[in-house]
Amino acid sequence: SSCLEQGCTDPEALNFDPSAQRDNESCRYGDKYVAENETVIANYADMAFAMYSDALNTAIVLDTAINAFLQNPTDDGFSMCRLAWQSAKYQYAQCAPLRFYEGPVDGSPNYHRHMGAWPINPAIIDYTPSGDGGLVADLENFPVIDEKALEENNSGPNLLMGLHVIEFLLWGLDVDDPEDITVGYRTFEDYDLVDSSDVIIQRRRTYLKILSAKLVADLTVVRNQWDPTAVANFREEFVGQEVDKAMKQIMTGLGTLSRAEMAERAIKNVRLMGIEE
Repeated sequence: SSCLEQGCTDPEALNFDPSAQRDNESCRYGDKYVAENETVIANYADMAFAMYSDALNTAIVLDTAINAFLQNPTDDGFSMCRLAWQSAKYQYAQCAPLRFYEGPVDGSPNYHRHMGAWPINPAIIDYTPSGDGGLVADLENFPVIDEKALEENNSGPNLLMGLHVIEFLLWGLDVDDPEDITVGYRTFEDYDLVDSSDVIIQRRRTYLKILSAKLVADLTVVRNQWDPTAVANFREEFVGQEVDKAMKQIMTGLGTLSRAEMAERAIKNVRLMGIEE
């Protein structure tokens, strides 16, 4: 019997040896998929950096288009802003699975609230058929429109920042039947400062400019937290933590997005409220 090949004969062990004829009590146990999961986690972190890099790049294009338009307001320039917004919104939406576990985008501070939170209340932002002009026209409560004032008042249901506010400032309010596939009717003239004394147009221009610059700044912060060349950032913490914890965060993001966020909040609840995006 001493000639029998010895090794681990337990198929459930990590070091199971199918050629072993005699067990030598060397079997080791644990998670067979640690290495595979570590690869998944590293790939996830790489994808997060790539996705936020794409979102940042398109946000920079949007910011550039808006600044060029404000320098010379034309209908063509306004159309370029809208096209740039669509690309920026698409790329930011691709990052949605990276939320819901207090990562860089929705931890503290909550950058998502500054960038992509929705729905918004157009009436508190700018003019609507039934509103009084929102903060753009509210010189009493918002004597100055700047980043500090917007951040201080961007609370609760009062969303004053982000891609959807920029959307409203570019398209205006769609007042048609939600069943119709239409957009708002804002024109470039809302930003054409023909009369330099027109305070409302000047405030609207300032508001749009601040929002596009803020979007770039916030995405830069979040992107850098996933940068594989940086040190002491979220990525380093994420890939270095226990495998089970990282996998739980990944699945929490995917699961919350698919049900609580998309199926319920963004589709079911919105349809019940008659909101059109």
